[in-house]
Amino acid sequence: VSVAGISETRWFGDNRYDVSGSVILSSGRKLPGVGEHHDRGEGVGVVLDGWAASAWKDGGEEWKAVSSRVMSVRLKLGRGIDGLGRGGKRVRGSKDREASHLTVVSVYAPTHKSSDEVKNQFYEELGDLLEGVADTDMLVVVGDFNARVGSRVEGEHHWEGVIGPHGVGNKNDNGKLLLSFCAAQELAIMNTFFEKNSVAKKVTWQHAGSKGWHCIDFILMRRAQYKFCNDVEVMRSADCWTDHKLLCMKLRLRPRKDRIVKKVKKK
Repeated sequence: VSVAGISETRWFGDNRYDVSGSVILSSGRKLPGVGEHHDRGEGVGVVLDGWAASAWKDGGEEWKAVSSRVMSVRLKLGRGIDGLGRGGKRVRGSKDREASHLTVVSVYAPTHKSSDEVKNQFYEELGDLLEGVADTDMLVVVGDFNARVGSRVEGEHHWEGVIGPHGVGNKNDNGKLLLSFCAAQELAIMNTFFEKNSVAKKVTWQHAGSKGWHCIDFILMRRAQYKFCNDVEVMRSADCWTDHKLLCMKLRLRPRKDRIVKKVKKK
């Protein structure tokens, strides 16, 4: 695992931990003062293995702790990649160009029971962060969106390019919020574009009451950069001490070897 996004850590503060060559960056609620109530909640993080940690350090150790629900980290990729940036802008890597980067955003979205104010604040924070990501960066957004987006069906032209035909279940209100956000930001929900031989390789979370399985964790990319994603699949055998299953993306980075961006939720 090169890069892992973690959600609902419930850690306080903005911290960096160096562990056996890996780096953990976290963004949480403000640390309570003396005598204040220690109310834990939300929290997001990014874990970098040795390769990713080196790429992060080469890029100047850039990261942003926006809130307890949104954070980002930026990795330097070397000579650059041949691809497309936001809006279809051509990006070509060469020796005399500034090195390209990978920006990974880790999120934890409000649940359906949260107020509209909390939901709107989350998408405002995420939107503001994405506006600051360079057009030439490869962008990956990972996390627990607490949303169900289903699949694109025939005649749904307004979601074309946002969701594919291989999603799971139906859309809910949180799902429609996510879809609208992705459409405005020119993002694609990569989970829904890869056919699997079993629904078990698509679902990420089991409802405690109904025991039904759903997909509420997603990996997003700029639509113009989708060709760099080789696959997205749930790894059900991974034991992560959580009620969510591990969602993996195989991401092709050039000129370096293929690396894997993964998303896991930590309780």
